[in-house]
Amino acid sequence: MAITAQRLLSDGRSEITEVGGGDRERTWIIRVNSVADTEDGLYESGALPLVGSSLGANFQMTLRSYSIERIGKFTFKVVGNYSSRQESRSERDERQKVILPPWFRSPAITCQVTEFGDEPLKDNTGQAIRNSFGTPFTSTHPRRRWAPIIRIKAPVRSIPSWYYALAGKRNSAPVVVTRRTGGLPTFPAGTLLFVPGEIGEYVLEGTYIYDWLNFELHYDERQWKWEPVDMGPRYRNGSGENADFSDGMGFLDGVGGEAIDPNNPVNLNFQHYGLASFEGLPLTEF
Repeated sequence: MAITAQRLLSDGRSEITEVGGGDRERTWIIRVNSVADTEDGLYESGALPLVGSSLGANFQMTLRSYSIERIGKFTFKVVGNYSSRQESRSERDERQKVILPPWFRSPAITCQVTEFGDEPLKDNTGQAIRNSFGTPFTSTHPRRRWAPIIRIKAPVRSIPSWYYALAGKRNSAPVVVTRRTGGLPTFPAGTLLFVPGEIGEYVLEGTYIYDWLNFELHYDERQWKWEPVDMGPRYRNGSGENADFSDGMGFLDGVGGEAIDPNNPVNLNFQHYGLASFEGLPLTEF
């Protein structure tokens, strides 16, 4: 589809029309270059605001639906319906099912906090966990940690290529995940890991065929690094020769030598997961 002209209708004072009950309307006249162009093509052209987007600075007033009417061979009249009224998820889903192709409907976003444990080599002050002689324990008491897992289920026309390319990748830039009720922070770069989910059978709905895209974003405040304390049974002495620690295990300084201050051990830094852009992922409920 090629759009040759687009304009907002105005009464001379405002492009926004009051329709009662706190609702608003905006009307566009759009010309296209082919009689074969359809209503679905208007949605896919990107020329219209997305359903769920706000009305200017009024973030409570969001675009709920469109009504599209062909008023000429190459001309459509499009009315955008805005409202600030609250609606349940089932009401939203039914409304979107009537007016939107499946792949333009809102994703469903849920969040679960999961608990896991690790065996730390430092306490919460950064001091090495070791016995009274100064030797690291062979095992430590597990530390409990908690982190959110964000689950996204979105209708798509077909499974996009990025779905496979992002598997095991971290976000290269900060990410905002927006639920209709809020409640999620901005996630710093490197803290979210993309985990693909199940791809089930396709869905046939009227004349539409589409898939459900399922994936998870796993959060780790340490950016998925493995940061073991630099330690071992041997070190490199001042003469550059290899030597054994007298008690069988000791701390290193990050370059193979004996740690200068064993009370402040050095952590090494390893990263298993690469970075990728998460731009374009369906991370906004509307």
